[in-house]
Amino acid sequence: MTIALGILTKDAVVIGADTEQGWSYLKTSGTKVLAQDGCGAIAITGSGTSGYLQSLSQELRSIFVGNPTLNVAELETPFKEHLAAFFQ
Repeated sequence: MTIALGILTKDAVVIGADTEQGWSYLKTSGTKVLAQDGCGAIAITGSGTSGYLQSLSQELRSIFVGNPTLNVAELETPFKEHLAAFFQ
């Protein structure tokens, strides 16, 4: 089970997740929070193995960086479309 948490305060955003990954009876750890900054900032987390999350995160960060003029509402559509394709 993955635990992920996001907290928005007046002065900051805090994002965290556990690091445990499991395959059958084998347990290991990996990074589950990935971030991109520059012109704006984005952080991505979720459940699954870190390799799976890193792949999805890299693609979502590419959409984010490639569309610097889009606001949060405008990024929703390309993110949803990419997520649907990724999970197929």
